[in-house]
Amino acid sequence: MRVLVASGGAYALSAAAAYCMALLLPMSRVDAVLTAGMLAFVIFALAAMWSFRCASLVRLWVGLLVPTLILWAVARFIL
Repeated sequence: MRVLVASGGAYALSAAAAYCMALLLPMSRVDAVLTAGMLAFVIFALAAMWSFRCASLVRLWVGLLVPTLILWAVARFIL
């Protein structure tokens, strides 16, 4: 279960972060998308590593789901 949550949750978190960063970075659109995409790889790796260090599955779900939803909502509805 932890492997599935780590891979899917880390992917969702990194995709939401890239989506939000691409809209927020103060540079040309192409550069912002490329920079956000490269930073998403770092976020994915850190989230996956954190997933295996997390003490419980509940904390893991909350720790990946809440930031993902916040980033997605900010990018979708506020920006």
